[in-house]
Amino acid sequence: MTTQFDARSSPLRLALLCLAIGAHLSTAKAQVSSWEGDSLPTDSNWNLVAQDCDPTVWVDQGWYFQDMDSTDCPPPLEVEQEAFRKPLNAWVGYPTFFVDWLVEGGSDQSEIVWGGPTALAVAHSYGVRYTFFVARNLAKLNRDNLLPLVHVPIKPGIAHTHRLELYGAELYVWYIDGQVVDSGEPEGDLLVFNPRITWLGASINLPTVNRFDHIRYGVIPVDASGDFDSDGSVDGSDYPYFVECLCHCGDYSGAHSPLNAPFGPDGPVAGPDCDCPDVDAGPGCRWADMDPPAGTGDGTPGDGDVDCADWFAFVGAWTGADPPPPAPAACELPPTGPAVPALTQWGAAVLTLLFLTALTLSCAARPAPRNTRRRRSN
Repeated sequence: MTTQFDARSSPLRLALLCLAIGAHLSTAKAQVSSWEGDSLPTDSNWNLVAQDCDPTVWVDQGWYFQDMDSTDCPPPLEVEQEAFRKPLNAWVGYPTFFVDWLVEGGSDQSEIVWGGPTALAVAHSYGVRYTFFVARNLAKLNRDNLLPLVHVPIKPGIAHTHRLELYGAELYVWYIDGQVVDSGEPEGDLLVFNPRITWLGASINLPTVNRFDHIRYGVIPVDASGDFDSDGSVDGSDYPYFVECLCHCGDYSGAHSPLNAPFGPDGPVAGPDCDCPDVDAGPGCRWADMDPPAGTGDGTPGDGDVDCADWFAFVGAWTGADPPPPAPAACELPPTGPAVPALTQWGAAVLTLLFLTALTLSCAARPAPRNTRRRRSN
């Protein structure tokens, strides 16, 4: 049974996020890991734990593809698969955690019962686990064989963004494309006892072509902070994800992701459709919703969307050593009159010096005042 829950309004959520800041952000170390599907997983330090029957894999335009067909496997192999894993020991003790991945499974739901066509799991060594299976038309969550399974129909033919948010042993929330599909009380805290993350693609009875855009995980960013990777600063490591939030416009299929778009000399190519006022920021972009009336950078939610007002708030909060990148095309301020050349700091200093020099010369050239006072006659 699906339980609806709005984590955005939870006092528990805000309290845990504040604890996360005080306990860990002083290290100034990035607390989010990200693989963007634009390279082989092993090139991003994923450990290959299974590869049976030589699946065909490739990278294209920011997507990682797996082409698998178990009928090509000679006996005794009956499954064509590829699986990767990473330890999560670096996050042990943190009060919050998220996993966010964009995936399209290539075969239908009949493969799920056998473990395919795609799966992602986070678990520790003593029983707490969240195992997600994503097929072409169905997603499933298995937390324990003794608990009810959660099945969610999904639209076939497109990729979907899945997100798991964990708040210690108090709460878990599963989102698909920004909407809560399941939530409840966990069986325990994940971030203890050798936690790990594993994902795979597999063909058991049906051929499949799976594609993965990204897998991101780590500390949940503080609302309205502008700090995606929770390292205590707003800088270039947060910028691509901010532009992604600015540009997805409610589309979670990855089509608007500038992380997968061509890069120009000034960063991701963001078109004029990137300004999306009144489009819900979604759970993965609450950290980028920075503008008033409520956004303060301290965990207080903003106005609910990510638009150009948030871009200017993001630039205003910038703490990086390098200057912030140019505004996306949609957020360039339109001219309000004749073009006025921009004045740099050096230009302002030179103009000030010229003004002071002219004033000094003017005072030096001014004749001394004449004494016009008349003498009194005796």
